[in-house]
Amino acid sequence: MYLVYGDYENPAGKMTITIGYKVSNLNTIPQGLNGVKVPSNEYLVYPLSGDASDYEGEGWDQLETLMSYRKTNSADFEVYRFDNNYKVTDANIWIATK
Repeated sequence: MYLVYGDYENPAGKMTITIGYKVSNLNTIPQGLNGVKVPSNEYLVYPLSGDASDYEGEGWDQLETLMSYRKTNSADFEVYRFDNNYKVTDANIWIATK
């Protein structure tokens, strides 16, 4: 599962967050759903950890510092992997770099 952060230019510090999954082609997504293209880039990758209902970790602890390295006009995202019982087994935040 992906959480993609974008549209940082929105007023009052608001942004757009899209929840979804990776597809090979945005032309194949079902009607009524939106697609987001994540550009190729170099990313800082930090692990997220904690209780599944409240993930935290190095990435979130350092978010303000990480954002100073953030590349404008790009997207940042989180990636979550699950086991067969839908328990999160791995989670990382990816911040696009300048």
